[in-house]
Order: sequence, then structure tokens, then C-alpha cells
Amino acid sequence: MSTKASTDGVPPVPTGGDNISDGVGQNSGSTNSALINRFDYAGGMRDFLSSIKSMTDTSNRFLPNSTFAAESPILLARGEGINPVVSDALPTFAQLSPERRREGERTTKPETINPNIQAKIDDLQRRFNITITPPGEFLGNQENACAPETRDKPVQNPKAASAIRSRVPTMNELEQLDKALQATGDAALTRDGKPLKVTFTDKPSQRAGNRGGEKALYLQPGDNNGVAELRITPVPKAFESLLPHILRHEIGHNAENNAYTGGQHPEEVIDKLGFKRVPNVFNSGTPGELTTLEAIKVNSNGKEMLFVRMPPDCQNPRGAWLRVNDKGQLLSQSGNVVPFRDGQPDPRSRIMPYEQTNEFIQNNLAVKGPTKYFDNSNEAITDAFATWTGLSGEARTAWQQKYPNHFDAIKAMLDAQKRNLGR
Repeated sequence: MSTKASTDGVPPVPTGGDNISDGVGQNSGSTNSALINRFDYAGGMRDFLSSIKSMTDTSNRFLPNSTFAAESPILLARGEGINPVVSDALPTFAQLSPERRREGERTTKPETINPNIQAKIDDLQRRFNITITPPGEFLGNQENACAPETRDKPVQNPKAASAIRSRVPTMNELEQLDKALQATGDAALTRDGKPLKVTFTDKPSQRAGNRGGEKALYLQPGDNNGVAELRITPVPKAFESLLPHILRHEIGHNAENNAYTGGQHPEEVIDKLGFKRVPNVFNSGTPGELTTLEAIKVNSNGKEMLFVRMPPDCQNPRGAWLRVNDKGQLLSQSGNVVPFRDGQPDPRSRIMPYEQTNEFIQNNLAVKGPTKYFDNSNEAITDAFATWTGLSGEARTAWQQKYPNHFDAIKAMLDAQKRNLGR
């Protein structure tokens, strides 16, 4: 069945540049028009449909920050790093390094570690019950963001140029990690009592299509061989001032995992943050299996609208916002249900381009947040957590009063974490 698109039903959408923000400052730049138009014709939807078919409730959990992580939706290859038991006789970072190299990995001479850095590492491990991965550990290989078909077959070749390895952190990175751990308190602990693993990597997880790669990344235990891990890549000079916020944000994801199974917030918390779960009508999984997508609520002229954020890929490095109704059906720019033929949308249906949609959403959010990182409830709350834990005294009190919904969500998360940690 085909429906002719109309031009009514939705107020004009403003145009403008890219307004993605890291929650501290805004970025500049714009999206190439050829990329924007990818969703304006039926054939261009093929990759989108392939990516959305298997999405479930947890598909957008712990995505890297769209600015800090350069919008990469792909987690690093699962590492097989160390996880030494914390004790009074905890081996030093340097002592663990040579013995942990496995056959087939790099056989170069172990790095010489500055004594001051070694002392700082030992101090952090003992004070915060964390382990810092020794240098030279093979952590998997970089993914090619421009070749989605390779994601199902991750390369595991320690001799390839794309191999990701742990490295020696800088003193500045260790100092900023120290500050982040102090600010976030119990959020760095784990439900199973194992130390939080911290790994400094020599390169990001992707080598194309993501504007430089993620700056930090949290891997929840369920996706990382049972180990909660924070990975930190070399941070360019331009981002050094943001590193404390970046680290608090990723530690916030660990707090989510402590508080809720799989980090999935209760429905009432999601609603308080301005999100709503809608059926995933594109799901092609087990017949009868109910899966959902998380949509953000937008109010425009008294009318509620829902948008789902799709992860970026090589063709769309900033991802895409797609308008849906409460049944999960894809809507055109005019607000009509997009008819599909042979798995492809009607070519006459126009889909809102990213640039326009992003600005429209920011200006009309049902629940205004403290930062412009609001892709999904997990990122919205952890970015709020990063901001809140970076404040103290009157500044924190003022923040709580200005963003009561986000503060309530943070408090609910920390209360749930406290119960699960037995605090």
C-alpha cells in the first residue's frame, strides 16, 4: 500500500550547522550534503535497515560519547588483558608486564617505566582497588568503520598494523584519573568486587570514519569476558582540559552497571529524562520476541514527537535522527508513516536530514538537560553525572535545582548502586 506524502502535520524544521556538543563547549563544522541526503531516497535506506533489524533494548547501552568518542558505535575487540587479584602484595605494573606477553605477540624489549609514573600507578591501584594494564598487551584490532560487513568477523591478528595494545600512561593522565576516581567515589567499584580494570591504549578502536577515534570507552562485564573496564586512548592537546569530564562520564557507565542489570534504567527514570521505549518494528529476530528502541521526546507547538538516534557509520559519520510514532513506525518529514515495498521505503517519502533534525530536537526537548549529549537515556544520565560530580558546594546545589529531573535520575542510580554494593 502506498501513501502520498503531504506537507502538513509538522512545523518547519530550522536549518543550520552541526550543533553536537560535548557538554562543555560546541564543535564546529558541517555535514557534507551528500551524506545528509543518504536518507532521502529508498536505496540509501538499505544500510540503515540492516543496522536496525537486530537492535534491541540494550543496543544503545554504553555507546561512546558522540563527541568524546567521536560517535563510534563499535566497541573495541574483546581483550584478554590481565585482572590480578588485589592484595597487600599486589605485583607492580612493571613486574607484571613481561610475564603477561603471550606467544605470537610482540617480542620487543619491555618498556622502561619512569619511576615516578610507576609509583603513581602503584598508588592508584592500592587506593582505588583498580588494576592498570601493563604495556604491550594485545587488545584486539582496529575495526574499519567503512566496512560494516567486517564487524561480524573481528580480526585477531597481533602482528597486523591495526593491532591495539596497552601502553604506559602519562603522568597527566594518571593525575586526571586520580581526580576522576576521587570525584566519583563508589562509582568506580564493581558489583562482583573485582577491581575496575583501566587500560591505556595506543590507538582508538576504529581507523576510519570517526574523526579521530574515541578518547575513552567503558566496557561492561557482559560484553568483556566478565570484566568491567575503562579504556583510555591518547588524548590530543585540544582535549586535555576535557579529560576529567570524559573520565567521569565513562565511570558513570560503571555506576549504571552497578545499579541496574545491564545498565538499563527503570521505565520511570527513562520517562523522567524525557525518553520513551517504542516497539522495534524492524526486528528480524526470534518470532514473537518483543524488542524496543529508545526514542527521545520532543514537544513542538503542543505536539509530542519521537525521534530515535541511529549510530553513525562511514556514510553518516554523525549518525542519524529518525522520526517514529509510538508504534515504532518510521515517519517522513511531513509526519506520515513511510510505506515500505520489498523492504525499502517509498522513494517519495522524505526523511529529515541529520543537521536539521539535530537542531530541531535541541530546541524542542521535552526535558531540557545540562548538556547536549542526549542520544539515549544512558548517555544523558552519565553526561549529567560527569557534570554533577565535577561540581561542589553552592555550584552543585544550584545545578541540582536547575536540572531536578536529571538530579533525581542520578540519585536513583546511586541509591540502587549503594544497595547492590552493600554500602
